[in-house]
Amino acid sequence: MSGRRLDEPLRTTLQWVANGYYFAVLGLAGVGAVAGWSRRRLAVVLLAWTVALWTLDETLMIADSRYHLPLIPVFAVLAAYGLVTLAAAARSRLERLRRKSLGQGSMALFKTVRYVLL
Repeated sequence: MSGRRLDEPLRTTLQWVANGYYFAVLGLAGVGAVAGWSRRRLAVVLLAWTVALWTLDETLMIADSRYHLPLIPVFAVLAAYGLVTLAAAARSRLERLRRKSLGQGSMALFKTVRYVLL
């Protein structure tokens, strides 16, 4: 682009996309940190402490968002753990619902067959 600035609508759109990605990963990282903390997973607890101490140090010394950049890989790992935790919870809930609906469906079928035959 030879030194030209981006057009304002494009720049605004790119900022929204970047912020959306950052906050989505940050939210999933929070879920992963809480899930790992409650299950006492050492790796997750260490990553959460790394984020907490880095952020505390940065907040006390320098308040600039560019210093969050080294934490993005840590956020990504915590977010992956959060996503896996949410997927496992959704899978177990769907499995329980499926078992419950199968149980009710087979019971209704059994009652219908019993009624017809007797």
